[in-house]
Amino acid sequence: LNTALAVAKTMPEDSMDFNIFKNTQYPNFLSYDLEGLKTPLAQKIELAKQLELQCKKTDSRIKGIRSASISENEFETHMMDQEQNQISYKKTMYTAQMTCKAEDRGDSQIGFDSEFSTTLNKLDISKVATQAAQNATRLLGAKNAPTLQCAAVFENQASAELLELLAASFSEEEIFKGKSLFNTKKLKDHVFSSKLTIFDNPLLSDGYASVPFDDEGVCTQTKELIKDGTLNSTLNNLYYAMKNKVKPTGNSFRALKSPPKIQSTNIYFKSGNKSSKDLCASIHKGVLITDLMGLHTANPITGDFSLGASGFLIENGKILWPIKGFAVSGNLLTLLNQIEDIGNDLKFFGPIGATSFSVKAVSIGGT
Repeated sequence: LNTALAVAKTMPEDSMDFNIFKNTQYPNFLSYDLEGLKTPLAQKIELAKQLELQCKKTDSRIKGIRSASISENEFETHMMDQEQNQISYKKTMYTAQMTCKAEDRGDSQIGFDSEFSTTLNKLDISKVATQAAQNATRLLGAKNAPTLQCAAVFENQASAELLELLAASFSEEEIFKGKSLFNTKKLKDHVFSSKLTIFDNPLLSDGYASVPFDDEGVCTQTKELIKDGTLNSTLNNLYYAMKNKVKPTGNSFRALKSPPKIQSTNIYFKSGNKSSKDLCASIHKGVLITDLMGLHTANPITGDFSLGASGFLIENGKILWPIKGFAVSGNLLTLLNQIEDIGNDLKFFGPIGATSFSVKAVSIGGT
């Protein structure tokens, strides 16, 4: 504490204007499922059992269940904003998760899927069970990948992992400190393919990270971060809004044991018109990338990455067989600037929502 006080005395004073809180109208927020909370525990346990049973029935090659779970969370937030308004909201979140193992001819693969909703009866356990089984079985018999410089389709799960890496770069604090991919960019600069539009929407119906206000009491709002490939908006908190003389975006959040930081809420790609299969159909020779590993090794400032991956070989527009043991390398800015088309398969993985997309070329390091 004494060290913090000593450092504070050497820091320049930043004036703060809290007039933004006058006559604030907070958005209506309905994400609380009282009926779900009242549902007997025995029924929720039965849902988890059915999740496991349905996964086993999906395919005879499913030989084991690592986990099958239904989770329930209830949140309640109360605070006072700078105008002494008493503000609060309540929220529920239900999640179904399945991890299974498939075996065939000496090979084994793990498959996972999950789904969440703010309402218990909206969970589709049959869909989760089926998708987890498919994710495991479709990779059985994978062959070693060749080394290629080729076109590629990133399936929605893989593109969600890339979007998660990108999300921090929209923070005004990261930009100010030189830790963002957009350090040298300005609003309205062209940064990605014109096919790409990215939203941050804290008011999304049934959204994982939907909230009516942030942890500084600022009203949340929908932002179009990337609009047709141009940098359209960034994310800030009260401090950086005042510093840059702009309106706060309501993106300051904290955990119980950490100070507030600027974060995205429900961040996602705008959907396109083509299925993942249609995206693959336009590729003469390339790969369908279904999963990426080692995102923590990517450079969040330069965007350079070399990641382990799994997926499928594509030839003449057809998905041939699963491939393994390869790495995808490149630069995130370059990759997202080479997007040729966006899929229509938007799926949320927690607060990150992504579609499949196709790119002109990636470097595949095989064996």
